[in-house]
Formats: sequence, structure tokens, C-alpha cells
Amino acid sequence: MFCLTSASKILNTFFEQANGSRLLEEVGRPVGVLITTRDVASITKATSPPVPAFQSPFLGASVDEIRQFARDHLGGGRISDANIVLLDQKTVEDSSTCLLITSKDWPQVPGDFRTVRSDFASSLATLNNIEFGCAGEEYLDDSMAQDGVVRLTDS
Repeated sequence: MFCLTSASKILNTFFEQANGSRLLEEVGRPVGVLITTRDVASITKATSPPVPAFQSPFLGASVDEIRQFARDHLGGGRISDANIVLLDQKTVEDSSTCLLITSKDWPQVPGDFRTVRSDFASSLATLNNIEFGCAGEEYLDDSMAQDGVVRLTDS
């Protein structure tokens, strides 16, 4: 998860709701990782509240810049480079939704991705299902409410 704007006031709320989803109960541990530094080797565990204060090195970054950073520095193990949560200005304004970025269904083409808004509680569960091949783009479409925000009924 990346912060593109100063979102420190809502980080605890995000992780409480996202990691608290009933759809993640079987996982039994937090699954979201807050990227607080460009030195990703120093990130050793998933993020749980309370989240310590930090200055995001990604303030003002674009979706394309985040995707490039993820491709260059994440993946290959602990942190996904294909399924990402962004806390952006709209997140700060509504305190309840975030931006999800996910690769489109196979075959994956570099740079071919989809962005959708999600409520906090559905965000990590949605990306976890996509990451492990349990769901694809149709899952996003089926989970989207009238307002265009992904909301899982079991979150």
C-alpha cells in the first residue's frame, strides 16, 4: 500500500477495517504492507495498527510512477507488484475508499492494469483473492456497487 498524499490520520482506520474483513479470517494474520520507504528490503512485516507516523516518499506520485516502482522493486515474494492499494486525495476527502490497482486478466501485458475504488474493508480481501488466483476482473465487476466502489457483502 502506498500513500500518495498525507493520509496519516486515516491509516489506522484503513488497516483496522481492511485487515478486519471476515473474508481474511482464514488467513489469520495481517496481509497489507504499507510502503514507508524506497528501501523495500527494510520492510520486514505486514502492517497493523497503530501505524507510526512517517513521511511517505511517494507524495504526489502518479499511478504510473507507482506501477513502475512496484515492477522495479516489489514482487518475487513477500510484497505483490501487481496488486496495489493507493491512498490518494479522494481517500483523505471521504475517509472510506481507496484506489486499487490490479493487473488485467491473463495474458498479462506489461502496463495493462485496471484501477477501481474500493471501500477499506473490501480492499485487501479483494486483492488477496486476485493475487492467489481465486478471482479475476469479473470479481471486481460483480463486487462493484452502484456508486462504482467495490464493496464485498461479507466484509
